[in-house]
Amino acid sequence: MKQLEDDGLLIRKEPMRGKVGQPSIPMALNPEGAFSIGCKFGRRARSWFSMDFAGRARRMVRTTYAFPAPNALEQFIRSGVSEITTESKQTATWKNLRTRRSGTV
Repeated sequence: MKQLEDDGLLIRKEPMRGKVGQPSIPMALNPEGAFSIGCKFGRRARSWFSMDFAGRARRMVRTTYAFPAPNALEQFIRSGVSEITTESKQTATWKNLRTRRSGTV
């Protein structure tokens, strides 16, 4: 747990007092500890979003179009990821960047 706390993934809460022995110190996920970025492309719309480590949505952008064009989708991804990472860097340090792709290709 000490390593997770040192990495900024856990934070200490207020100690719980009033019982026998040393006070227990509850731990919680640090919302600023990690972020996830997701993209969704459909037949009529595209969206990207950002979530913090506690699972709260930080940002979401959705646009509609008549039909999906590969160049427009690529530009949408690049601008969205750039905007999210720039916004998140103001509040957190990006130690590791991991890429995960889900769904079928």
